[in-house]
Amino acid sequence: MSGDAYPLTRSSWNVGVNLAFSGPFLSGSSETSAAWEPPYDRTARVSAKAEPLPDPASYANERSAELALALQTELYAAALEKTGRSASLAAERIRLTDRQRILAREARDLAVRKFELAELRRQLGHATRLDLMELRIAAAEKDVALVKAAVALLSAERELERLLDLAPGELGFFASGERSRKGKS
Repeated sequence: MSGDAYPLTRSSWNVGVNLAFSGPFLSGSSETSAAWEPPYDRTARVSAKAEPLPDPASYANERSAELALALQTELYAAALEKTGRSASLAAERIRLTDRQRILAREARDLAVRKFELAELRRQLGHATRLDLMELRIAAAEKDVALVKAAVALLSAERELERLLDLAPGELGFFASGERSRKGKS
């Protein structure tokens, strides 16, 4: 009893889901559907399809290459700028350390001169041996400060050589432009 005699007495339903995806390395689809027509008819269907590397050249197209080149160019420029700043700071550190070495040498020379004057004053009877020994200790401390300043200068030079990828002791040749001649001999 259906059809024309009793319209709208039958019912049925259908549900379906379709999922599709695509990329340069994998593309595919998945589909599911179900249907029911009461009282007895029921159906269901599931399908899936995947295709690896559907277009292998698409991930290496011209635009990708341009973007990769632009990224590497930016990274190179940043590294070059950072290296330049580091080299400038290292060169400034060498300049300041050399200035400290010069001041330490002048202080040592002054301490030696004071000791010599104290020696003369002791010979004249105007200074004691204790005064003389105190000035000798002060001169020795200035000697130590001079050695420390020289070591700090050498350390700063080695740091700049490492930054510039030079061999130890090659900074002087590099600065005077003789690096290529040294390598040839």
